[in-house]
Amino acid sequence: MRGTRRLSVLLLVGAACAAPARVDDGRHASYLAHVAAADSALRLGELAEFRRWLERAPETERGYEWRWLDSRRDQALAARALGCGSVLALDVSPDGALLAVSCGDGTVLVEERDAKRELWRAKLHTDGVHCVRFDAQGERIVSASRDRSVKVWNARTGELLVDFKQHNFPVWAAAFSPDGERVASCSYERPPGTVVGSVRVWNSRTGAEERTLEAGVKPLSSIEFGPDGKSLACGSWGFCVLVWDLAAGGEPRAFAMPDEGKYNAIDALAFSPDGASIAAASKDDTARVWRLADGALTASLRGHSNYVTAIRFSPDGATLATAASDETVRLWRAADGEPLEVLRGHTEGVRSLAFSRDGERLYSGANDGELREWDPTTRAYDWTVLETAAAAYWSTFSNDGTRLYTCSFDGQVQVWSTATWEQLASFAAHPAGKSCHALALSPDGATLYTASYDGAVGVFDTVTTEELGRLKHDVGVYTLRLSRDGQTLAVAQMNGEVALWNTATREKLGAMAAAKSPCHDLGFSVDGKLLAIGADAAKLGLWDVGTRTLIRELDHGTFNAHSCLFTSDGERLLVGDASGNVHVWRTGDWQRQSTVACFNGSVDRIALSPDGRRAAAVSRELALVDVERGELAAVLRPHSGGIFHVDWSPDGHVIATAAQSEGIGLTDDRPIGVRLAAIAAARARAAASDEWVAAGLDLAQRTLAQLRDDVRADASLSAEDRDARLAALTRTTEGRTLHVLGYLGQ
Repeated sequence: MRGTRRLSVLLLVGAACAAPARVDDGRHASYLAHVAAADSALRLGELAEFRRWLERAPETERGYEWRWLDSRRDQALAARALGCGSVLALDVSPDGALLAVSCGDGTVLVEERDAKRELWRAKLHTDGVHCVRFDAQGERIVSASRDRSVKVWNARTGELLVDFKQHNFPVWAAAFSPDGERVASCSYERPPGTVVGSVRVWNSRTGAEERTLEAGVKPLSSIEFGPDGKSLACGSWGFCVLVWDLAAGGEPRAFAMPDEGKYNAIDALAFSPDGASIAAASKDDTARVWRLADGALTASLRGHSNYVTAIRFSPDGATLATAASDETVRLWRAADGEPLEVLRGHTEGVRSLAFSRDGERLYSGANDGELREWDPTTRAYDWTVLETAAAAYWSTFSNDGTRLYTCSFDGQVQVWSTATWEQLASFAAHPAGKSCHALALSPDGATLYTASYDGAVGVFDTVTTEELGRLKHDVGVYTLRLSRDGQTLAVAQMNGEVALWNTATREKLGAMAAAKSPCHDLGFSVDGKLLAIGADAAKLGLWDVGTRTLIRELDHGTFNAHSCLFTSDGERLLVGDASGNVHVWRTGDWQRQSTVACFNGSVDRIALSPDGRRAAAVSRELALVDVERGELAAVLRPHSGGIFHVDWSPDGHVIATAAQSEGIGLTDDRPIGVRLAAIAAARARAAASDEWVAAGLDLAQRTLAQLRDDVRADASLSAEDRDARLAALTRTTEGRTLHVLGYLGQ
């Protein structure tokens, strides 16, 4: 589950102490300690500590792992301090135009939601306002307060319409009936020696009380009418949800919270839009969902570490949002309670939630006095996953960073836009039963090479996806690598042989018998003269590309060398072994600089950040290695299963990982708001471009039609000339571009 994945940071304090003395060793050790402490606090849900450790990490040492953690600090699209104390309640009008807010100092305000422009703000109560709701027409709001009053207001002007003062104790919640004619408000009464939960139902136009309901021996904290108006539900501090049938009357049905040894008073509830389920938020750190038809408990939402204070269904009923005193908002799949996302940003307990009516936005208010706005539709808060139909084996970015190419077990290649992460194309590069499991992209991005067990390397035009040719081998192909100038392609075959190809002529230059079993990885030196070959052997071979001879072996002792990569400056060679280590070799003297223990399991692939500071190594996890220091900086877990390949985007923000069971994972160090804004801007540019093209085509088509009419109407033209000139007005294929040629000698 993506919602349960975490980043864990491991410190190599002993290695740092054993390293040659540097002036900044102390500062760097402090940085690693701060990052580790911040990560630990994040995993434990101690968000104040998380922020504190992150903020105090030495700025000069901050790397990708710090930025990744920092992007989780505030994941809201927007945040505003309202200046009225705790934000206790929120609601969005039925037409989505207005947002109502109530606060701890007695303030109620209404604003235009899109423009974020306040229509009015007033301190309407003498104590905290715990509930604010619109009627079904969006014309009125009702507010309920600790000051024991419930008031109805004109939503656009703030004019007081009804002041209901029949409660004798604080009123925790109120709600309009679906037809808007009644308000139900809940509190409690204190007969001698006891407490009784109390509901008053009254006319929303006149304030005349119509009905009083009593239940339990605890205050009632929340109230909702069912969507059809026939039922009324209350959450009780008596550890249950009470549901009255308003037509039949009688005692309410009780939906009891499970007794798990925690105080489980209910603070909030919500009906599903279809009225089939009811959900409740509890002080036992959970939320529960019951099916109303038979009273069955269908889901227990666990994950918050403090009181759950608010709960809302999305308008389509597919998603549940919960808020808690642990400073987070969580999203859940309503059907089964599957956790979807954790939203962080508030710095104190969250008290209120409201979805926009289109479900595109979620609003939250907290004790920090801030109103935050979230995108509840995205599943990219911690990781983005690009889904492939079969196991994903490879991911490689184009040099200009605009495309991501991936391939999968079913023989398919997928092409993705990095601006929107939408799939642009998918094509069959190899038979489904033979897989497509490695890619190489020419430096100019024009040609893509694909590897398969069918023994062929496919050559494809990246613009048209047309096949340009096949480089055939006697046995299956395991992996491949292009030299940095794109002139030589190295192909590792299943029999341990590595073939070299001239990419310009597509002629085979020769082959090297590098191993007795498949070679796992290949790496060209920066100048293309050396080829490193990783296989099931402790010694990694360095081969002369020109003579195709072995010139050096790097001995890794008991560790089989599996993956290899030269750094972009050519000064180091990184080698990953079968035991989870990354070895850093200096190419100047071929001495091993360091060995970094990353994880248990083979290091299957290595990628380098554009600035050369970090190497990403993958197995079942994603390790970040400080290349210069030879230290482990962090371990990330973007997938729950094995990872086959990794690549780093040219801008340094995104690490793409190809996984056995979960498609392509995107680890991005930018805040979610920045990422979503970039996607929205890219889509807007594309839409504007489409409109421009459509307008141009329309103008061209109308112009062409007019020209044809003019030619047909020209009486001075002979029939032969007329036909010739009409033929000259041609339209190109697909109706995309119109060319007007040779009209009247012009």
